[in-house]
Amino acid sequence: MHNELLWKWQIWLYLWAAGVAGGGYFIASLINVFTGFTQEKLLKYSISIGLPFVIFGTLMLLIDLGRMERFWHLMVRFYFHSPMSIGTWVITFWIICGFLLILIWLSEMNLPLFKWCSRFSNFKNLIGGIEFVLSPILIAYTGVLLSCTNIPLWKSYLLPPLFVISASSTGLAAILLVMIVRGEEIHHVMGQTSVLLSMFEAITLVLFLLSVPSHIIVKGALSFAFWGGVVVVALFIPLWLKLWNLGQERESDKLLMIAAWWILLGGVILRAIIVIGGQVSA
Repeated sequence: MHNELLWKWQIWLYLWAAGVAGGGYFIASLINVFTGFTQEKLLKYSISIGLPFVIFGTLMLLIDLGRMERFWHLMVRFYFHSPMSIGTWVITFWIICGFLLILIWLSEMNLPLFKWCSRFSNFKNLIGGIEFVLSPILIAYTGVLLSCTNIPLWKSYLLPPLFVISASSTGLAAILLVMIVRGEEIHHVMGQTSVLLSMFEAITLVLFLLSVPSHIIVKGALSFAFWGGVVVVALFIPLWLKLWNLGQERESDKLLMIAAWWILLGGVILRAIIVIGGQVSA
């Protein structure tokens, strides 16, 4: 058992922040499509929230690397066989597309300062489509990066899907939280989608734990954090609150807000446990 952790808190926060960003846009795009393209505001919220998150996550990654030149090496060269290289370029293009979409939306508001950005309007759907494709890659590649190692806890094909579902849940939670604070009307589909994501996350988590040596998480040193932080905080409490809320004649934004906070916190804990658990059990 290794006592020193090579991947520390910066990596947990990076995985979480990138997940909120990519997951938010990914799930917002799906909701917009399945509601007949009537929820474009969700895309605007997801990008506005996601850009600060993914930039923060990238800074955490740079801090963990320690040597800035390593990052620039990844920026000037592309290694198709390297998940780290692919991830660096995906982050870069995700940020660029996000900024372009914000500029287009600002130009549509007829703000004089951003009038010149209207030249990009014809490409809005294309840029949005690229951002949609990049979003699950942004989330999943970290799981691929871990699963490609020789560490038993991470060596599972279910780790990338778990990260994608969890990220979609935390991304939607962040969007819900901001919209409620701003007094926006919450479409009922958002609450229903959040419930489905929590259920899918619980199922995928169980299957993941059954596919790897998970004793350190389920019964070992990390068991308290897992059962309390992931099962109770990230899954049970939010799911119970959301199901109870859906059963009410008038849905409560306050309950959705509380559930969203728990989901965001649980997302950090889940990634911390997986990253720590893999290293201490190796």
